[in-house]
Amino acid sequence: MTPPWNGLPDQPERKRWHWVASKLKPNGWLLQKWVPECRKWNGLFGTDPVIAANIWVYGCPALNPSELAQMRKDERERCAELCDNYGYSPAFYAAEAIRALTDDEGKKS
Repeated sequence: MTPPWNGLPDQPERKRWHWVASKLKPNGWLLQKWVPECRKWNGLFGTDPVIAANIWVYGCPALNPSELAQMRKDERERCAELCDNYGYSPAFYAAEAIRALTDDEGKKS
């Protein structure tokens, strides 16, 4: 069984945005900013972690564009490696096509 959330984000030493949901509406995800200098959500006069643990469900950190691009690149490479390991000629072409995919802005990621 997973222990209850303590109100702190993953990597509480880093200032960044995180996905949380209200315990009353767990499918309605919100972005909240963790501020490590004051150890509160949304700044000095924001939400204390103890209160956050009582009212929110923690999701995950919000990824920035470079983190998302790296995640896509890693996933494409895993798929291409599967094709490479398949050892069948059309799979080789599939692997090359996967590696040639571009991101939304046309850049190869």
